[in-house]
Amino acid sequence: MKPGIFILDMNRYPLYLVLGVCPLLITTINIQSALNMSVVFISCLLSLGVLIALIRNLIPYHIRMIMILILSALVVSLVSTGMQYLAYEVHASLGIYILLLVMNCLVLTHAEEVALADGLIKSVMTGLLTCFAVFIVLTCVGSLRQFIASDLLNGSSGAFLLLGFLIAGFNWLRSLFAANAVPVST
Repeated sequence: MKPGIFILDMNRYPLYLVLGVCPLLITTINIQSALNMSVVFISCLLSLGVLIALIRNLIPYHIRMIMILILSALVVSLVSTGMQYLAYEVHASLGIYILLLVMNCLVLTHAEEVALADGLIKSVMTGLLTCFAVFIVLTCVGSLRQFIASDLLNGSSGAFLLLGFLIAGFNWLRSLFAANAVPVST
């Protein structure tokens, strides 16, 4: 995979799937909770991607979305239960937001577009890139909210305000790279 693809082809990454980041942003009150939610997201996305990639030939086409939702609920429930058993305080701090990952559009998009269609290796590679991007976004928002710690940014709307600034900065960087980029054939 060429490095320019990560900058120029951001269709599956969290800054352009803002709805996928919304439930994750609620937990970014500080850097610790952002890191905890990142670990939960990584566990769910990669586990679901591997599971679907392994059984993709067994899933009939007409029930693929139902199967993806059922498997997503299974994986998220297992991660939530395991976290409740192994790290109860972390599970209690993230609360119901862990279970929102069942219907998260980043998870479902990855499961349907990559894991179901392309197999195990591409699912893991794309999943790692998506998880890395989500990790960066959540860590940036969590650390900025903790660092600034003003009343404006500590509320739930503060995460969305910071995400807007991150998207604006990312679009500016993307326009700089796009002006100098060489077209890549796929």
